Amino acid sequence: MKKFRNVFGVMVLILSMLFLQGCSYSELTTPVTSHEVTVEETNTNTWAMRVELNADLTQNYAWYIYATKEIDEAENKVHKGLLNDTLTNKYKYIVRDEGEFDFYLILVKDSNLETARIYPYEMSVTVKDGLTFEEMAAYNLNTDKKLMKTLSETLDLTQGQQ
Repeated sequence: MKKFRNVFGVMVLILSMLFLQGCSYSELTTPVTSHEVTVEETNTNTWAMRVELNADLTQNYAWYIYATKEIDEAENKVHKGLLNDTLTNKYKYIVRDEGEFDFYLILVKDSNLETARIYPYEMSVTVKDGLTFEEMAAYNLNTDKKLMKTLSETLDLTQGQQ
């Protein structure tokens, strides 16, 4: 009984802290689908970027990543939301060579590439400027037949979220 009281007290303390910081119950329990790409500073001859992907599992969303240049995955942290059905993947990618390349975030619903949404980025790596990117307008994959063919040959949609 004492253990239950301690656990209950800790839960009340955590929820009170979240509410005092401006988080509402609906924000904590509503599944989220979102993406974010940021550049990370490095002290070596490589360049790094961080990618955070959130997928609403109630809608059967899954994220996939595709780049037209070889990049190395340095980190991959995955966790499911405590109070909501959101799967969060946090990646760190290392780019070793200079040049320009395309980077795609692919949001797939129900493992169906025909209805996938593409979030493209034009990436550029130079010694002078480092890693820079520009997010382009998102579009449906079925409007880009060449990319559709490449992704259908490359992605394994049976593996779940990548």
